[in-house]
Amino acid sequence: SWISQKAALTKFNVKDFEGNILADHPLINLLDIPNQLQARSEFFQQYYGFKLITGNTYIYSPRIESGRNQGQALEMFIMPAHYTEIVSDGWMNPVSEYKLNIGDQVIRFPYSDVLHDKFPNFDFDYGEELYGMSPLRAAARTISKSNDAQIASQKAFQNNGAIGIIS
Repeated sequence: SWISQKAALTKFNVKDFEGNILADHPLINLLDIPNQLQARSEFFQQYYGFKLITGNTYIYSPRIESGRNQGQALEMFIMPAHYTEIVSDGWMNPVSEYKLNIGDQVIRFPYSDVLHDKFPNFDFDYGEELYGMSPLRAAARTISKSNDAQIASQKAFQNNGAIGIIS
């Protein structure tokens, strides 16, 4: 939570090809007000929080369908990563769409409307490589060892240690 709060404070710039910062650009406006329901800070806390906890962040961004701005993003929404599923059509088309499974409701999103940001996953097995690996999973043994040491220390303290044995 602390990391995602601090990361959400990061300000972004848009530069042209010559390196000049563009103060007024549609992308900056979209990042500052990603949608009608969230402020920038909450949006990016969710972005970084889901990525750190699950290894994945999914952003749904519906697009303008016609007119001069066709194809541009209207707004952005963070999809709950723990309920988002990648639908694959095999190795030639690894990601065909995304599904959001919440309770009995299944919502499908076109591949082109979802940005999937993930940590690398080196566990190549039955599509697992399509999902990011959580840093928590990568550190699971270290965390487990630390937790076990804390429990053992607590039990020794509660029992005043074993009588006649120095530990």
